[in-house]
Amino acid sequence: ADVDNRVEGTVRYQVFTSGGESVSDRQKKSTDERNQLENISEYIRYSQGNNFIGKWALLVEWSDVHPYDHLSFSHFPNEYERETAEFFNSTNTFQAIIITDVFTTYVIYTYKCGTLELSGPNSLHAVVGYNLPGVGFTNDFLSGSPAIISIACRNRPDSDFVNIVYPFEANSGLPIMRCLNAYSLDIQEFGISSPPSFTFSRPACPCSYLQARLDRRYVRFLTEFSSGIICYAQIFSFSSNSMCCYSLSFFSFGSLITSGSLASSALSSNPFFSFSRYIEYDLQFREACCDDVNLCFLYHKRRPIETCSSYRSPFFTWCWGDPHIRTVDGRRYTFNGLGEYIFANVNNIFETQARTKLAAENITATVFSAFAAADSAPDSDRVQGEIGPDGEMVVRINGVDITANVSSVNDTYTTMSVMLVRVAEDTLSVSFASSISVEMSLRQGTLSSLLQIPPQFNGTVTGLLGNFDGDETNDFMYRNGTIASNDIPDREKHILAQTWQITQEE
Repeated sequence: ADVDNRVEGTVRYQVFTSGGESVSDRQKKSTDERNQLENISEYIRYSQGNNFIGKWALLVEWSDVHPYDHLSFSHFPNEYERETAEFFNSTNTFQAIIITDVFTTYVIYTYKCGTLELSGPNSLHAVVGYNLPGVGFTNDFLSGSPAIISIACRNRPDSDFVNIVYPFEANSGLPIMRCLNAYSLDIQEFGISSPPSFTFSRPACPCSYLQARLDRRYVRFLTEFSSGIICYAQIFSFSSNSMCCYSLSFFSFGSLITSGSLASSALSSNPFFSFSRYIEYDLQFREACCDDVNLCFLYHKRRPIETCSSYRSPFFTWCWGDPHIRTVDGRRYTFNGLGEYIFANVNNIFETQARTKLAAENITATVFSAFAAADSAPDSDRVQGEIGPDGEMVVRINGVDITANVSSVNDTYTTMSVMLVRVAEDTLSVSFASSISVEMSLRQGTLSSLLQIPPQFNGTVTGLLGNFDGDETNDFMYRNGTIASNDIPDREKHILAQTWQITQEE
Protein backbone atom coordinates (compact mmCIF):
# COMPACT_ATOMS: atom_id res chain seq x y z
CA ALA A 1 0.00 0.00 0.00
CA ASP A 2 1.34 3.42 -1.01
CA VAL A 3 0.71 5.07 2.36
CA ASP A 4 2.62 7.28 4.77
CA ASN A 5 2.46 6.33 8.46
CA ARG A 6 5.74 7.91 9.53
CA VAL A 7 3.98 10.45 11.75
CA GLU A 8 0.41 9.24 12.14
CA GLY A 9 -1.49 6.06 11.47
CA THR A 10 -0.84 2.45 12.41
CA VAL A 11 -0.34 -0.85 10.63
CA ARG A 12 -1.35 -4.03 12.45
CA TYR A 13 -1.22 -7.66 11.36
CA GLN A 14 -2.25 -11.07 12.63
CA VAL A 15 -1.48 -14.57 11.38
CA PHE A 16 -3.99 -17.43 11.51
CA THR A 17 -2.96 -21.05 10.98
CA SER A 18 -4.66 -24.43 10.90
CA GLY A 19 -3.59 -28.01 10.36
CA GLY A 20 -0.61 -29.98 11.58
CA GLU A 21 -0.97 -28.91 15.20
CA SER A 22 -0.94 -31.23 18.20
CA VAL A 23 -3.96 -31.61 20.49
CA SER A 24 -2.33 -29.33 23.06
CA ASP A 25 -1.61 -26.71 20.39
CA ARG A 26 -5.24 -26.79 19.26
CA GLN A 27 -6.41 -26.33 22.82
CA LYS A 28 -4.15 -23.29 23.25
CA LYS A 29 -5.52 -21.58 20.16
CA SER A 30 -8.34 -19.20 20.89
CA THR A 31 -11.81 -19.85 19.55
CA ASP A 32 -11.63 -16.45 17.87
CA GLU A 33 -8.49 -17.45 15.96
CA ARG A 34 -10.06 -20.68 14.72
CA ASN A 35 -13.25 -18.88 13.77
CA GLN A 36 -11.42 -16.11 11.90
CA LEU A 37 -9.70 -18.57 9.57
CA GLU A 38 -12.97 -20.43 8.97
CA ASN A 39 -14.87 -17.19 8.37
CA ILE A 40 -12.38 -16.07 5.72
CA SER A 41 -12.47 -19.53 4.11
CA GLU A 42 -16.26 -19.47 4.11
CA TYR A 43 -16.29 -16.12 2.34
CA ILE A 44 -13.94 -17.50 -0.35
CA ARG A 45 -16.20 -20.52 -0.82
CA TYR A 46 -19.25 -18.26 -1.10
CA SER A 47 -17.71 -15.68 -3.44
CA GLN A 48 -15.71 -18.05 -5.63
CA GLY A 49 -18.12 -21.01 -5.67
CA ASN A 50 -15.63 -23.67 -4.55
CA ASN A 51 -14.74 -25.88 -1.55
CA PHE A 52 -11.76 -23.84 -0.37
CA ILE A 53 -10.45 -24.49 3.18
CA GLY A 54 -7.66 -22.12 4.18
CA LYS A 55 -4.60 -23.39 6.05
CA TRP A 56 -2.87 -20.07 6.67
CA ALA A 57 -3.94 -16.45 6.56
CA LEU A 58 -2.35 -13.07 7.12
CA LEU A 59 -4.63 -10.13 7.98
CA VAL A 60 -3.16 -6.61 7.75
CA GLU A 61 -5.02 -3.43 8.72
CA TRP A 62 -3.91 0.09 7.79
CA SER A 63 -5.65 2.45 10.20
CA ASP A 64 -5.86 6.25 9.71
CA VAL A 65 -2.88 6.34 7.34
CA HIS A 66 -2.09 9.27 5.03
CA PRO A 67 -1.39 9.08 1.30
CA TYR A 68 2.33 9.06 0.46
CA ASP A 69 4.26 11.48 0.61
CA HIS A 70 2.35 13.16 3.44
CA LEU A 71 5.47 14.70 5.01
CA SER A 72 6.41 16.53 1.81
CA PHE A 73 3.00 17.78 0.64
CA SER A 74 0.92 18.42 3.78
CA HIS A 75 1.93 22.09 4.36
CA PHE A 76 1.37 23.86 1.00
CA PRO A 77 0.32 27.50 1.56
CA ASN A 78 -1.35 28.81 -1.60
CA GLU A 79 -4.89 28.11 -2.84
CA TYR A 80 -4.03 25.49 -5.46
CA GLU A 81 -1.54 23.72 -3.28
CA ARG A 82 -3.92 23.87 -0.33
CA GLU A 83 -6.11 21.30 -2.11
CA THR A 84 -3.11 19.07 -2.47
CA ALA A 85 -2.26 19.56 1.20
CA GLU A 86 -5.84 18.67 2.19
CA PHE A 87 -5.60 15.46 0.16
CA PHE A 88 -2.33 14.42 1.76
CA ASN A 89 -3.70 15.31 5.21
CA SER A 90 -6.68 12.99 4.70
CA THR A 91 -6.62 9.52 6.21
CA ASN A 92 -7.67 6.08 5.02
CA THR A 93 -8.48 2.83 6.79
CA PHE A 94 -8.59 -0.50 4.99
CA GLN A 95 -7.58 -4.16 5.27
CA ALA A 96 -5.89 -6.80 3.16
CA ILE A 97 -6.01 -10.56 3.70
CA ILE A 98 -3.81 -13.23 2.17
CA ILE A 99 -5.14 -16.77 2.64
CA THR A 100 -3.86 -20.03 1.16
CA ASP A 101 -4.54 -23.75 1.22
CA VAL A 102 -1.10 -24.44 -0.34
CA PHE A 103 -2.54 -24.90 -3.82
CA THR A 104 -4.47 -21.66 -4.25
CA THR A 105 -3.90 -18.27 -2.66
CA TYR A 106 -6.42 -15.43 -2.46
CA VAL A 107 -5.81 -11.75 -1.77
CA ILE A 108 -8.79 -9.84 -0.39
CA TYR A 109 -8.92 -6.05 -0.14
CA THR A 110 -11.59 -4.82 2.31
CA TYR A 111 -12.84 -1.22 2.30
CA LYS A 112 -15.57 0.52 4.32
CA CYS A 113 -17.75 3.17 2.80
CA GLY A 114 -16.92 6.61 4.14
CA THR A 115 -13.40 5.81 5.35
CA LEU A 116 -11.48 6.41 2.12
CA GLU A 117 -10.04 9.54 0.52
CA LEU A 118 -8.55 8.00 -2.59
CA SER A 119 -9.01 10.88 -5.02
CA GLY A 120 -7.35 14.29 -5.00
CA PRO A 121 -6.48 17.22 -7.30
CA ASN A 122 -4.15 17.11 -10.27
CA SER A 123 -4.94 13.48 -11.19
CA LEU A 124 -4.06 12.19 -7.73
CA HIS A 125 -6.35 9.19 -8.03
CA ALA A 126 -5.56 5.87 -6.39
CA VAL A 127 -5.19 2.55 -8.17
CA VAL A 128 -6.64 -0.64 -6.69
CA GLY A 129 -5.33 -3.99 -7.94
CA TYR A 130 -1.97 -5.70 -8.21
CA ASN A 131 1.17 -5.49 -10.33
CA LEU A 132 3.54 -8.41 -9.91
CA PRO A 133 6.73 -9.22 -11.86
CA GLY A 134 6.35 -12.41 -13.82
CA VAL A 135 2.58 -12.49 -13.25
CA GLY A 136 1.24 -9.25 -14.72
CA PHE A 137 -1.18 -6.64 -13.38
CA THR A 138 -4.88 -6.21 -12.83
CA ASN A 139 -6.61 -2.99 -11.81
CA ASP A 140 -10.17 -2.34 -10.70
CA PHE A 141 -12.14 -0.56 -13.42
CA LEU A 142 -12.47 2.55 -11.22
CA SER A 143 -8.70 2.82 -10.74
CA GLY A 144 -7.04 6.09 -11.75
CA SER A 145 -10.29 8.07 -11.93
CA PRO A 146 -12.10 10.37 -9.49
CA ALA A 147 -14.77 7.67 -9.12
CA ILE A 148 -12.27 5.50 -7.21
CA ILE A 149 -13.53 7.20 -4.05
CA SER A 150 -16.82 5.32 -4.43
CA ILE A 151 -15.24 1.88 -4.54
CA ALA A 152 -15.93 1.29 -0.84
CA CYS A 153 -19.63 2.06 -1.27
CA ARG A 154 -20.15 -0.34 -4.15
CA ASN A 155 -22.39 -2.70 -2.15
CA ARG A 156 -24.71 -0.10 -0.66
CA PRO A 157 -27.44 -0.23 0.51
CA ASP A 158 -26.90 -3.94 1.29
CA SER A 159 -23.53 -3.39 2.99
CA ASP A 160 -21.13 -0.62 4.01
CA PHE A 161 -18.20 -2.91 3.12
CA VAL A 162 -16.76 -4.19 -0.12
CA ASN A 163 -14.35 -7.12 -0.60
CA ILE A 164 -12.25 -7.28 -3.76
CA VAL A 165 -10.81 -10.77 -4.32
CA TYR A 166 -7.87 -11.80 -6.52
CA PRO A 167 -7.01 -15.54 -6.87
CA PHE A 168 -3.56 -16.97 -7.65
CA GLU A 169 -3.04 -20.61 -8.54
CA ALA A 170 0.00 -22.55 -7.31
CA ASN A 171 1.49 -22.61 -10.80
CA SER A 172 1.13 -18.87 -11.27
CA GLY A 173 4.77 -18.30 -10.35
CA LEU A 174 3.84 -15.66 -7.79
CA PRO A 175 6.90 -15.32 -5.53
CA ILE A 176 4.96 -14.49 -2.38
CA MET A 177 2.78 -17.52 -2.94
CA ARG A 178 5.76 -19.84 -3.24
CA CYS A 179 6.90 -18.58 0.16
CA LEU A 180 3.47 -19.04 1.74
CA ASN A 181 3.15 -22.50 0.24
CA ALA A 182 6.54 -23.47 1.65
CA TYR A 183 5.52 -22.10 5.05
CA SER A 184 2.28 -24.07 4.99
CA LEU A 185 4.02 -27.28 3.88
CA ASP A 186 6.45 -26.91 6.75
CA ILE A 187 3.57 -26.67 9.22
CA GLN A 188 2.00 -29.80 7.77
CA GLU A 189 5.29 -31.71 8.02
CA PHE A 190 6.57 -30.55 11.42
CA GLY A 191 3.50 -29.24 13.27
CA ILE A 192 2.12 -25.81 13.93
CA SER A 193 4.35 -24.94 16.91
CA SER A 194 6.88 -22.28 15.95
CA PRO A 195 9.69 -22.98 16.08
CA PRO A 196 9.21 -26.74 15.57
CA SER A 197 10.32 -29.05 18.37
CA PHE A 198 13.30 -30.41 16.41
CA THR A 199 15.03 -27.02 16.67
CA PHE A 200 15.42 -27.32 20.44
CA SER A 201 18.16 -29.96 20.14
CA ARG A 202 20.08 -28.37 17.28
CA PRO A 203 23.86 -28.01 17.68
CA ALA A 204 25.35 -24.57 18.29
CA CYS A 205 27.50 -22.95 15.61
CA PRO A 206 31.21 -22.20 15.98
CA CYS A 207 31.75 -18.47 16.35
CA SER A 208 34.22 -18.08 13.48
CA TYR A 209 35.24 -19.65 10.21
CA LEU A 210 38.54 -20.75 11.74
CA GLN A 211 36.76 -22.54 14.58
CA ALA A 212 34.48 -24.30 12.10
CA ARG A 213 37.46 -25.46 10.05
CA LEU A 214 39.29 -26.82 13.09
CA ASP A 215 36.25 -28.51 14.66
CA ARG A 216 36.01 -31.85 12.84
CA ARG A 217 32.36 -32.27 13.82
CA TYR A 218 31.53 -29.64 11.18
CA VAL A 219 31.87 -30.06 7.43
CA ARG A 220 31.43 -27.51 4.65
CA PHE A 221 28.32 -28.16 2.54
CA LEU A 222 27.49 -24.84 0.87
CA THR A 223 29.67 -22.20 -0.80
CA GLU A 224 28.45 -18.89 -2.27
CA PHE A 225 31.47 -17.81 -4.28
CA SER A 226 29.91 -14.55 -5.49
CA SER A 227 29.31 -13.29 -1.96
CA GLY A 228 32.27 -14.99 -0.28
CA ILE A 229 30.13 -17.05 2.11
CA ILE A 230 30.85 -20.59 3.32
CA CYS A 231 28.37 -22.69 5.32
CA TYR A 232 29.04 -25.67 7.58
CA ALA A 233 26.86 -28.27 9.31
CA GLN A 234 27.53 -31.19 11.65
CA ILE A 235 28.19 -34.30 9.61
CA PHE A 236 26.60 -36.76 12.06
CA SER A 237 23.78 -34.70 13.55
CA PHE A 238 20.69 -36.51 12.29
CA SER A 239 17.64 -35.48 14.39
CA SER A 240 18.29 -31.78 13.79
CA ASN A 241 21.13 -29.66 12.53
CA SER A 242 22.34 -26.10 12.09
CA MET A 243 23.51 -24.20 9.03
CA CYS A 244 26.55 -22.21 10.19
CA CYS A 245 27.55 -19.58 7.63
CA TYR A 246 30.61 -17.33 7.63
CA SER A 247 31.57 -14.28 5.63
CA LEU A 248 35.09 -14.31 4.22
CA SER A 249 35.05 -10.66 3.18
CA PHE A 250 38.05 -8.63 4.31
CA PHE A 251 36.32 -6.70 7.10
CA SER A 252 34.24 -9.57 8.50
CA PHE A 253 37.20 -11.61 9.80
CA GLY A 254 35.30 -14.84 9.14
CA SER A 255 32.53 -14.03 11.61
CA LEU A 256 29.28 -15.98 11.95
CA ILE A 257 26.47 -14.52 9.82
CA THR A 258 23.29 -13.85 11.83
CA SER A 259 21.18 -11.81 9.40
CA GLY A 260 20.05 -11.93 5.79
CA SER A 261 19.22 -14.80 3.48
CA LEU A 262 22.20 -16.88 4.58
CA ALA A 263 21.86 -16.17 8.29
CA SER A 264 23.03 -19.15 10.31
CA SER A 265 19.90 -21.07 11.29
CA ALA A 266 18.37 -24.38 12.27
CA LEU A 267 17.95 -27.16 9.71
CA SER A 268 15.30 -29.87 9.74
CA SER A 269 17.43 -32.38 7.85
CA ASN A 270 21.03 -33.52 7.57
CA PRO A 271 22.34 -32.08 4.26
CA PHE A 272 24.89 -34.91 3.92
CA PHE A 273 22.72 -37.99 4.47
CA SER A 274 19.18 -36.64 3.82
CA PHE A 275 19.96 -34.34 0.95
CA SER A 276 16.55 -34.57 -0.77
CA ARG A 277 14.71 -33.65 2.45
CA TYR A 278 17.15 -30.82 3.04
CA ILE A 279 16.38 -29.50 -0.46
CA GLU A 280 12.61 -29.80 0.00
CA TYR A 281 12.17 -28.52 3.54
CA ASP A 282 15.15 -26.23 4.10
CA LEU A 283 16.78 -24.94 0.93
CA GLN A 284 13.63 -24.38 -1.14
CA PHE A 285 11.85 -22.87 1.87
CA ARG A 286 14.73 -20.44 2.47
CA GLU A 287 15.03 -19.46 -1.18
CA ALA A 288 11.26 -18.94 -1.57
CA CYS A 289 10.98 -16.60 1.43
CA CYS A 290 14.43 -15.00 1.64
CA ASP A 291 15.65 -14.77 -1.95
CA ASP A 292 12.49 -14.46 -4.05
CA VAL A 293 10.59 -12.14 -1.69
CA ASN A 294 11.39 -10.19 1.45
CA LEU A 295 9.58 -12.57 3.83
CA CYS A 296 12.60 -14.07 5.50
CA PHE A 297 10.97 -13.58 8.90
CA LEU A 298 8.57 -16.41 8.02
CA TYR A 299 11.46 -18.75 7.31
CA HIS A 300 13.26 -17.80 10.51
CA LYS A 301 10.06 -18.20 12.49
CA ARG A 302 10.33 -21.89 11.58
CA ARG A 303 14.15 -22.05 11.37
CA PRO A 304 15.44 -19.81 14.19
CA ILE A 305 18.63 -17.85 13.60
CA GLU A 306 21.60 -19.60 15.21
CA THR A 307 24.20 -17.86 17.31
CA CYS A 308 27.36 -19.18 18.90
CA SER A 309 26.44 -18.31 22.49
CA SER A 310 26.32 -21.96 23.57
CA TYR A 311 29.17 -23.24 21.40
CA ARG A 312 32.05 -24.96 23.17
CA SER A 313 35.09 -25.96 21.16
CA PRO A 314 36.49 -29.48 21.52
CA PHE A 315 39.60 -30.26 23.55
CA PHE A 316 42.73 -31.35 21.71
CA THR A 317 45.41 -33.82 22.77
CA TRP A 318 48.21 -35.47 20.84
CA CYS A 319 51.07 -37.93 20.87
CA TRP A 320 54.15 -38.19 18.69
CA GLY A 321 57.66 -39.43 18.41
CA ASP A 322 59.18 -42.07 20.66
CA PRO A 323 56.40 -41.90 22.16
CA HIS A 324 55.65 -38.52 23.71
CA ILE A 325 52.13 -38.24 25.13
CA ARG A 326 50.09 -35.22 26.18
CA THR A 327 46.96 -36.00 28.21
CA VAL A 328 43.67 -34.22 27.54
CA ASP A 329 44.26 -32.07 30.63
CA GLY A 330 47.75 -31.10 29.44
CA ARG A 331 50.11 -33.44 31.34
CA ARG A 332 53.14 -34.49 29.26
CA TYR A 333 55.17 -37.68 29.66
CA THR A 334 57.17 -40.22 27.67
CA PHE A 335 56.37 -43.95 27.57
CA ASN A 336 58.54 -46.47 25.72
CA GLY A 337 56.18 -49.41 25.98
CA LEU A 338 56.09 -52.08 23.28
CA GLY A 339 52.72 -53.49 22.24
CA GLU A 340 49.13 -52.30 21.87
CA TYR A 341 47.45 -50.01 24.39
CA ILE A 342 44.12 -48.36 25.20
CA PHE A 343 44.88 -44.80 24.25
CA ALA A 344 41.54 -43.37 25.34
CA ASN A 345 38.16 -44.81 26.20
CA VAL A 346 35.47 -42.12 26.21
CA ASN A 347 32.40 -42.90 28.28
CA ASN A 348 32.38 -46.44 26.87
CA ILE A 349 30.96 -45.09 23.60
CA PHE A 350 34.29 -44.59 21.82
CA GLU A 351 37.76 -46.08 22.06
CA THR A 352 41.04 -45.45 20.32
CA GLN A 353 44.03 -47.79 20.59
CA ALA A 354 47.71 -47.33 19.78
CA ARG A 355 50.41 -49.79 18.69
CA THR A 356 54.13 -49.23 19.10
CA LYS A 357 57.15 -50.88 17.53
CA LEU A 358 60.90 -50.70 18.09
CA ALA A 359 62.38 -47.57 16.56
CA ALA A 360 65.37 -49.58 15.30
CA GLU A 361 67.10 -52.90 15.90
CA ASN A 362 69.09 -53.48 19.08
CA ILE A 363 67.52 -50.50 20.95
CA THR A 364 64.64 -50.28 23.40
CA ALA A 365 63.13 -47.00 22.15
CA THR A 366 59.72 -47.35 20.51
CA VAL A 367 57.57 -45.30 18.14
CA PHE A 368 53.89 -45.30 17.24
CA SER A 369 53.22 -47.59 14.27
CA ALA A 370 49.40 -47.85 14.21
CA PHE A 371 46.20 -46.33 15.58
CA ALA A 372 42.71 -47.80 15.58
CA ALA A 373 39.44 -46.20 16.66
CA ALA A 374 35.72 -46.94 16.69
CA ASP A 375 32.47 -46.02 18.37
CA SER A 376 30.99 -48.77 20.51
CA ALA A 377 27.67 -48.83 18.62
CA PRO A 378 27.09 -52.23 16.94
CA ASP A 379 26.94 -50.76 13.45
CA SER A 380 29.95 -48.45 13.86
CA ASP A 381 32.90 -48.86 11.49
CA ARG A 382 36.38 -49.50 12.87
CA VAL A 383 39.12 -47.35 11.30
CA GLN A 384 42.81 -48.22 11.43
CA GLY A 385 45.87 -46.37 10.19
CA GLU A 386 49.24 -48.13 10.17
CA ILE A 387 52.70 -47.92 8.66
CA GLY A 388 52.83 -50.20 5.63
CA PRO A 389 55.74 -52.37 4.42
CA ASP A 390 57.02 -49.58 2.17
CA GLY A 391 56.78 -46.89 4.85
CA GLU A 392 53.45 -45.51 3.63
CA MET A 393 50.26 -45.01 5.67
CA VAL A 394 47.79 -47.83 5.09
CA VAL A 395 44.14 -47.08 5.94
CA ARG A 396 41.60 -49.81 6.69
CA ILE A 397 37.90 -49.82 7.54
CA ASN A 398 36.74 -53.01 9.23
CA GLY A 399 39.94 -54.65 7.98
CA VAL A 400 39.44 -53.65 4.33
CA ASP A 401 42.21 -51.58 2.74
CA ILE A 402 40.72 -48.28 1.44
CA THR A 403 44.00 -46.37 1.12
CA ALA A 404 43.40 -45.70 -2.57
CA ASN A 405 40.12 -43.93 -1.76
CA VAL A 406 41.84 -41.30 0.40
CA SER A 407 45.23 -41.00 -1.26
CA SER A 408 45.03 -37.38 -2.46
CA VAL A 409 44.43 -34.14 -0.55
CA ASN A 410 40.69 -33.48 -0.01
CA ASP A 411 39.73 -37.07 -0.87
CA THR A 412 36.73 -38.04 1.28
CA TYR A 413 35.30 -41.41 2.23
CA THR A 414 32.04 -41.46 4.18
CA THR A 415 29.88 -44.15 5.75
CA MET A 416 26.92 -43.79 8.10
CA SER A 417 29.25 -43.79 11.12
CA VAL A 418 32.60 -42.34 10.01
CA MET A 419 34.00 -39.76 7.60
CA LEU A 420 37.60 -39.85 6.45
CA VAL A 421 39.24 -36.83 4.82
CA ARG A 422 42.79 -36.50 3.54
CA VAL A 423 43.42 -33.01 4.95
CA ALA A 424 47.11 -32.96 3.94
CA GLU A 425 49.50 -35.21 2.07
CA ASP A 426 50.66 -36.79 5.31
CA THR A 427 47.52 -36.38 7.46
CA LEU A 428 44.17 -38.19 7.57
CA SER A 429 41.21 -36.91 9.61
CA VAL A 430 38.60 -39.37 10.87
CA SER A 431 35.30 -38.10 12.34
CA PHE A 432 32.98 -40.45 14.20
CA ALA A 433 29.23 -40.33 14.82
CA SER A 434 29.96 -39.94 18.54
CA SER A 435 31.31 -36.43 17.64
CA ILE A 436 34.89 -37.47 18.52
CA SER A 437 37.58 -37.27 15.87
CA VAL A 438 41.11 -38.54 15.34
CA GLU A 439 43.84 -37.23 13.05
CA MET A 440 46.71 -39.51 12.06
CA SER A 441 49.90 -38.16 10.50
CA LEU A 442 52.91 -40.00 9.09
CA ARG A 443 56.15 -38.05 9.33
CA GLN A 444 59.76 -39.33 9.23
CA GLY A 445 58.71 -42.94 9.51
CA THR A 446 56.57 -42.59 12.63
CA LEU A 447 52.87 -42.00 13.23
CA SER A 448 51.45 -39.27 15.40
CA SER A 449 47.86 -38.72 16.48
CA LEU A 450 45.67 -35.77 17.45
CA LEU A 451 42.41 -36.46 19.30
CA GLN A 452 39.44 -34.04 19.51
CA ILE A 453 37.00 -34.62 22.39
CA PRO A 454 33.92 -32.38 22.86
CA PRO A 455 33.48 -30.84 26.33
CA GLN A 456 30.36 -32.87 27.14
CA PHE A 457 32.65 -35.87 27.78
CA ASN A 458 34.47 -34.12 30.60
CA GLY A 459 35.35 -36.61 33.35
CA THR A 460 34.53 -39.72 31.30
CA VAL A 461 37.93 -40.56 29.76
CA THR A 462 40.23 -43.41 30.79
CA GLY A 463 43.48 -44.71 29.31
CA LEU A 464 46.92 -43.31 28.54
CA LEU A 465 45.40 -39.87 27.84
CA GLY A 466 44.21 -39.30 31.42
CA ASN A 467 40.70 -38.67 32.70
CA PHE A 468 39.75 -35.27 31.19
CA ASP A 469 38.52 -33.69 34.43
CA GLY A 470 40.44 -30.43 34.10
CA ASP A 471 43.12 -31.44 36.62
CA GLU A 472 46.41 -32.66 35.15
CA THR A 473 47.76 -33.72 38.56
CA ASN A 474 45.55 -36.84 38.70
CA ASP A 475 46.04 -38.05 35.12
CA PHE A 476 48.26 -40.99 36.09
CA MET A 477 45.72 -43.74 36.75
CA TYR A 478 46.13 -47.50 36.82
CA ARG A 479 43.65 -49.56 34.86
CA ASN A 480 42.01 -50.69 38.13
CA GLY A 481 41.15 -47.04 38.89
CA THR A 482 43.91 -46.32 41.41
CA ILE A 483 45.32 -42.81 41.00
CA ALA A 484 49.09 -42.51 41.31
CA SER A 485 50.81 -39.55 42.86
CA ASN A 486 51.75 -36.67 40.65
CA ASP A 487 55.52 -37.11 41.06
CA ILE A 488 55.97 -40.85 40.60
CA PRO A 489 59.33 -41.89 39.09
CA ASP A 490 59.63 -42.85 35.43
CA ARG A 491 59.88 -46.56 36.24
CA GLU A 492 56.53 -46.41 38.07
CA LYS A 493 54.99 -44.49 35.15
CA HIS A 494 56.07 -47.32 32.87
CA ILE A 495 54.46 -49.92 35.14
CA LEU A 496 51.28 -47.84 35.33
CA ALA A 497 51.08 -47.38 31.55
CA GLN A 498 51.65 -51.10 31.00
CA THR A 499 48.36 -51.82 32.80
CA TRP A 500 46.62 -50.29 29.77
CA GLN A 501 48.16 -52.86 27.41
CA ILE A 502 45.46 -54.83 25.60
CA THR A 503 45.07 -58.45 24.58
CA GLN A 504 44.55 -59.68 21.04
CA GLU A 505 40.81 -60.01 21.76
CA GLU A 506 40.59 -56.40 22.90
